[in-house]
Amino acid sequence: MKSSIKKRVQCIATHTSSTCNLHGMNLGLSLPILLVMGDRGLLKRTAMQCLHTAYNLSQQFKANEWLEIWQVLTGVNLVKQIKSPILTRWEYVGETCSHILEHKDNWMLVAKHIVNVQKSGSTRHTIASYLVSYLNEPMLIAHLHFIDGYIKS
Repeated sequence: MKSSIKKRVQCIATHTSSTCNLHGMNLGLSLPILLVMGDRGLLKRTAMQCLHTAYNLSQQFKANEWLEIWQVLTGVNLVKQIKSPILTRWEYVGETCSHILEHKDNWMLVAKHIVNVQKSGSTRHTIASYLVSYLNEPMLIAHLHFIDGYIKS
């Protein structure tokens, strides 16, 4: 086998092994999170559902539209949208969690605005209403701080 092909095969094998190991390490926290903070899913009142609801609200708009809404209402320029907080991808959960905690008041402002301007019963109105509710619940915010602290440690 040629040297360059052999190196490429070794690189792919290392990458695949690293990716699987990282995925396995990420799974190590998903079960405890589910046991302590509750199962995720629609209409569940958990920290993970709060993160997913924030992400889902941002996905109800085109990327440039969401960034513009955010900037006009909060005065803060976002560089990019938040990523989907998937339990097996803790780096995404961490980024989303940190962003929500850092900009909690802005998220509340944007969500309340959407509730006020969107038709009651619309998808945007419903998602924003749930987000306002989640962000007002002290236990969910405490859980977000726990997740954020774990990921940053």
